[in-house]
Amino acid sequence: MPLRHSPRASPARSHVVTATSDCDSLCLSDPNDAAAATSNVSHRQKRKRKNSTDIQLANFMTEMKEMLFKLKEDHDSKLNKISTAIEEIKNQNNDIRASIEFLSDKYDSIVEQVNILKEETSQNQKYIASLEEKLERFERSSRSTSIEIKNIPVNKSETKTSLIKTVTEIWKRLISRRSYWQLTLRMQQKT
Repeated sequence: MPLRHSPRASPARSHVVTATSDCDSLCLSDPNDAAAATSNVSHRQKRKRKNSTDIQLANFMTEMKEMLFKLKEDHDSKLNKISTAIEEIKNQNNDIRASIEFLSDKYDSIVEQVNILKEETSQNQKYIASLEEKLERFERSSRSTSIEIKNIPVNKSETKTSLIKTVTEIWKRLISRRSYWQLTLRMQQKT
C-alpha cells in the first residue's frame, strides 16, 4: 500500500521559507524594514489603536487596581475589627461561663445549707414542743398543790409567818362559808 504524503508547496505560496539562510536573514531583520518583509514572507498588517484609548485603558486599569486595593484594605480592616470583636466576645463568654459555674456551685452549697438548717429547725421545734409540754405538766402539778388568793392588800413588811397567818384566817372563813352553803344545799335537796 502506497503512502500518501502531503502535496508539495506550489510556487503560489510565497510566504513559506525554503532555505535556512532566508530564515536567518528574516529573523535578524528589522520588522519595520519593508524590504525584508517583502522578500519571502508575507507580513500581516495589524490595526493599531489610537494612543488616547491606550491611555484611557491604562488609566482605567490603574483606577480599578487602586479601587480593588482600597477595597481589599477596607475589607481587611473590617475583618480585623470583626476578628477582635469575636475574640472579645469569646473571652466574655468564657468569663460568663466561669461566673455561672461559680454561682451554680455557690447556689448548690447554699441550698444544701438551707436544707440542713430546715432540718435543724424542725428538730429544734420538736424539742421546744416537748419542753413546753413538760413545762405545762410541771405547772399543772405545781398548781394542784398551790393556791392563789386575790384581792388581798399587799403588805410591805410581809414575811412568811404573816403570809401563813393570813392564809389560815382566809381558810377558816372559807370553810365556815362552805359549810354554810353545803348545809343550805343539802336542805334544798331534801325538800
